[in-house]
Amino acid sequence: MMNKNGNLKAFTIIELMVSIFITMIVIASFFKLYDISAKAERSSSIRVSVNLLGEQILDTIADSVRFIGLNSKVSDLDGYVTGVNTAETVIRTAGQSTFKYLSPYGGPITKLAQDAEGTSYPNCKFTIYNSAAITNNINSFYLHTQDGVFETARQDEGAGYNINYGDYTADFTVSDFESEAKSGLDGTPCKDVFPAGTLISGTDRLFSLKYNNGSLVLYSEDKTHVATDEAAPSANTDIPTGAQVFVNFNKNLTGQSYEMQHFLLQYLTETKDSSGGFVREWKTSAQSFRKDIIAVRFGFFIISTKDRNKGKYSGSDKNTYCVFGDGNINDCEELSDPNKTVYVFRRVVYLSNHRLMRDTQKNN
Repeated sequence: MMNKNGNLKAFTIIELMVSIFITMIVIASFFKLYDISAKAERSSSIRVSVNLLGEQILDTIADSVRFIGLNSKVSDLDGYVTGVNTAETVIRTAGQSTFKYLSPYGGPITKLAQDAEGTSYPNCKFTIYNSAAITNNINSFYLHTQDGVFETARQDEGAGYNINYGDYTADFTVSDFESEAKSGLDGTPCKDVFPAGTLISGTDRLFSLKYNNGSLVLYSEDKTHVATDEAAPSANTDIPTGAQVFVNFNKNLTGQSYEMQHFLLQYLTETKDSSGGFVREWKTSAQSFRKDIIAVRFGFFIISTKDRNKGKYSGSDKNTYCVFGDGNINDCEELSDPNKTVYVFRRVVYLSNHRLMRDTQKNN
């Protein structure tokens, strides 16, 4: 470039080097800001993903526990013998690693879309409003009428009903009912016994919640199933054919980025002391199931192997994490791996239905 005196003017080497250096600083600053933002977004995404997973597991377990014994008959409240898994009791096993109980969670609760078809009870065809909860794993139904509650004849375990799905409805046929249904109705037109709008629900199913070495499974099956061995429960194995699986968290699955650790299951028992007062205590197992348990609480750690942020400790230093934080049995655990992030989840469920049934049975 020429100035007005005809002399050539240009940038010196030093000026060029300074300008390049400033440009590199600006670019590096923006790149650093971008990198920090990307890491923060990734970390936030992982936290959201883990929290959604943990909350989903909590809600699924809590919903099934909350409805313990909701549709149970009187016979389901009797028959418990200490140390024996009998077929007729609402809570059959209440231990640290395995919890078996009756609940209608996941079963259909809907209405008859039209009058039942059939000229002679008990051979009836039912058309119900469709529900995503209805599956062929259901072995019997309850129909709630003004004349009482009718239970359809139980199908073989795993067989279920042949349900035909339409656009808005589903239908199936029943040829018999349990002996407890009214026998004096034989030959009555089905529409007179089960008119449109009759409430229909699934019977209670037997739920099994198992945890073993980082793996958790919650499934249900027909309540007539009787377990023979609960001494060494193994999660994700020996799930009965036809069972409906609600939670299946297996740490050994290919590509699994999360680990479940220190699953804790406790039961709030209510007993009377020598003076007649009530004593409440959280326990890891319970024996007098119908009488004692008034609440269930559970919690666990989910450890993310994706989020590898170094902790503020090293060597033999350890961080202590607690599920409930009240110093109860097996409540806390020390974890020393600084390359993993720990998330704690917990939930308490009070068994209102279970207590109501207990009080009703006592009054009867």
